[in-house]
Amino acid sequence: MFIEWAEANGYTLDYYTQHDLHEDPQTLVPYRLSVIVGHDEYSSWPMREAIENQLAAGGNHARFAGNNIWQVRYEDGGTTFVNHKDETTDPLLGTDQERFVSNAWDLPCTGWPITKTFGLTGSQVIHAMYGGAAPRASGGFTVYRPWHWSLEGSDLYYGDVIGGRPDCIVAYEIDGCDFTMRDGLPYPTGRDGAPENLAIVAMAPALMHEEDHFQASTASQMNSVSTPAIKGDSTGLPELEEHEGARHPRYGAGMIASHDRGVGPGDGTVFVAGSTDWVVGLQRRNWFVEQLTKTVLDRLSGPKPAA
Repeated sequence: MFIEWAEANGYTLDYYTQHDLHEDPQTLVPYRLSVIVGHDEYSSWPMREAIENQLAAGGNHARFAGNNIWQVRYEDGGTTFVNHKDETTDPLLGTDQERFVSNAWDLPCTGWPITKTFGLTGSQVIHAMYGGAAPRASGGFTVYRPWHWSLEGSDLYYGDVIGGRPDCIVAYEIDGCDFTMRDGLPYPTGRDGAPENLAIVAMAPALMHEEDHFQASTASQMNSVSTPAIKGDSTGLPELEEHEGARHPRYGAGMIASHDRGVGPGDGTVFVAGSTDWVVGLQRRNWFVEQLTKTVLDRLSGPKPAA
């Protein structure tokens, strides 16, 4: 759907698969902007390097997608896709190659939290308007920084909702970061590796697991160190039990956010609208979703501003 919308709005696109990025981490370097859309859950070390290389060359990245969690490996000449949802079953754990353990990027052994590239992660929160996870939420992102460049021309105010009911662009699986509030504005804490200069534009309530009003365990499939374990508390509702080295709150927020890399001279900008269902707003012609998407694509694909 994104392709149809983008081409109908005059954008010229080239297309690459994840295999392309895995095989050649220099693939994106010539491009001013790379875009990922939808339910993009898995990536390999070389795939992330492809985006990092583009950013280091002055390019930009826009991600209109959610559930950014898992590191994978390709084996057998690229014909086998490996992901151990239980990292203790991965033979690389405990070896000098354990940074490639095929579980969550946010495991301490990788040394490379997904937030270091994108600012947001699917390991902080994962579900909204899905089962017992915020089932009656607004379905949209609530604006906290209406002055952000991505909202130029939108006439949005603090507290307005982007893409809410009936479109519900914040649904199923989403990305966020650990944050705190100061003077009514959200800021990243950095405890999950999110950059200090991450601008959190808008947020939506989300949960790592469903709230179960029927006194039964309804934890998501995520387990082990990559997410908290679940145990029953005195009320019969699930309670989080954190593992050493990883902090994964039960409650949090999905986010729209951006940051300028600033890692090296000329480094680019990363923009993330962290929801698998962002494209629903485009499909249903939600004006605010379309306006924001166009603003991001136009700015990040345009000429590089003068220093």
